[in-house]
Amino acid sequence: MLGRPVEVRGPNTKSWWLDLFPRRAERLCQEGVAARFGCWTSTSRKAVIPVLEEFDRLLFYPMQSEGNESSPRVVNGGSVPNQKILPAIDWLLSPGGRGLSAPRPQAVPQRNRDDPGSA
Repeated sequence: MLGRPVEVRGPNTKSWWLDLFPRRAERLCQEGVAARFGCWTSTSRKAVIPVLEEFDRLLFYPMQSEGNESSPRVVNGGSVPNQKILPAIDWLLSPGGRGLSAPRPQAVPQRNRDDPGSA
C-alpha cells in the first residue's frame, strides 16, 4: 500500500473478545502495524478503539455501523442508519409504503429519539 508491502495477519480469535481483541490490537500496534482491516462485529470494534486511539492507529471497519459513536481512528466502510434504515422508514410511512411491521435494531429507535424529525 502506497509503495509498501502489506502483510496479512489473522489469528483465530475464537470470539474471546473480552480481552483477546484489545491485547491482540495492542501487540500489533507495538509491532508497528499502522492499520487494521476487519473487526467484523460491533463488539470487537468497540473493544479495540481505545487501543487504536492510544497508539494513534487506524481501523478500517467494513461492516454496517450503528452510528451511535465516532472515532477519528475508525474508517467506516459500511452504511450507517441515516444511509439505509431511515430512508426505508420514510418510505414505509409514506402513502405508498406498507407500514412498520418488522422488528428494528436498537440503534434505530435511539436515532429516532435523538432526531424525531428524521423518521
